Amino acid sequence: MNYEPINDACWSSVEVKTETMLPLVIAFKDWREWDQQRIKQTVEQIAILTVKRIIAEIDYLPEKTRNQCRNVFDTTTALEAAQAACDRGLIEDCARMKRGEAGAIREAKWAAYDATWEASWSAAEAAWGVKRVEEATSSAAKAAANAARVAMAEKASPDDILRATCQLWIEAAS
Repeated sequence: MNYEPINDACWSSVEVKTETMLPLVIAFKDWREWDQQRIKQTVEQIAILTVKRIIAEIDYLPEKTRNQCRNVFDTTTALEAAQAACDRGLIEDCARMKRGEAGAIREAKWAAYDATWEASWSAAEAAWGVKRVEEATSSAAKAAANAARVAMAEKASPDDILRATCQLWIEAAS
């Protein structure tokens, strides 16, 4: 399991990061001892929940796409939804519509694209099961870190997204 991109994300402080990351680290401390079925289910849940709870809340996506993300239920629908969201033109148009030309912050748009790109990779890699654990979880973690960059560019708290990410990883491990 590779959650390093979450650890390295744009947390507001070391204290918040430590407080939030510690339960995640504990939840995965012995994952190498898990059976293959548990690993597979955990990785799939991380990919699915990343699309469902993190990507679906990116403000630079149209509501139809966000709803598609909210309604995923397996790695196939997660991949489809993330790929639908991973459209530069769509993100650009939505940013202009919601923020206006001057308000369509370049950093936020690129971070939104990067988040959706990584989420689609996570779902694709998760479908491979235990063979691609590192790649699937790394991509999910990068998707969340990029979603936090979107929040930061929009002057919102990246901590909310990173807390939600840690919580979904812990939930997936349970």
